Amino acid sequence: MKRPVAVAGTIGIIVWMLVWGRQGAGLSASVLLHWPLVPILLWGFTDNLKGGLSAALTAVVYALVLAITGVVESWTLTAWQLLIYAVFGLYPFKFMQIREQRHHHYLTLIEYKRGETESLQKRFAEIEGRCNEMEQRVRTWSASSLGKPK
Repeated sequence: MKRPVAVAGTIGIIVWMLVWGRQGAGLSASVLLHWPLVPILLWGFTDNLKGGLSAALTAVVYALVLAITGVVESWTLTAWQLLIYAVFGLYPFKFMQIREQRHHHYLTLIEYKRGETESLQKRFAEIEGRCNEMEQRVRTWSASSLGKPK
């Protein structure tokens, strides 16, 4: 269900890049190297770590092809961009970690509250037993004191 969003977004960005490039404005190296970040994030958030890493790997191949063909002349710029792709490809992993930490926290909290509830139920049962016992004593005392002549 989420994947069509990533596919449509990626196709839309590619079409936009092609249309923009044909307008004669020219594609600078920075735009050529930075637009793959959007599909990396789209695929990362729709398919979690697997999607982010596969999109990042595709972007790495794309950047290397640009550097090898001479479209991007600086290998330093290409290397930095590959590092950025890796960081953005791993970005959804942080959200997965946070989700797992929250899940663990809530499970721990639920177990604590369950233990607390059971303890209160035991105390309630003890107090109710004492109340029933006292009530029984009062009944027997009142029955025995009513039955005696004065």
